[in-house]
Amino acid sequence: MYIDISCEREDLVDMIIGVIGGNKGRFGEITTDICDINVNYNDEINSKDKDGSFIFYRYFLDVDPMPETSEAEYISCISQIVEHFVSKGISIVPACDFEDELPYPFRMLGK
Repeated sequence: MYIDISCEREDLVDMIIGVIGGNKGRFGEITTDICDINVNYNDEINSKDKDGSFIFYRYFLDVDPMPETSEAEYISCISQIVEHFVSKGISIVPACDFEDELPYPFRMLGK
């Protein structure tokens, strides 16, 4: 998931925890009952070839489900995150195999 927000990583981690709960780890890590999330700085942000594409957004989130998490729970968790940031006017693009299963209009963001 790519997100374009002007804040410190620690603040973004806090925002995500405010949406889905979980525990803050070191270096941008979040652990919940549903998934592990790593909030990463996007190295491509300083690329000279920027074209406005989401691949140049400031952060990307690696989100991995816990072994016991159902696909429906995982999709719901991703949807909550996307829904929250879109409602705040923040650009976020889910890059996943189930974009078509995200609630409308969020499934359209990665297309």
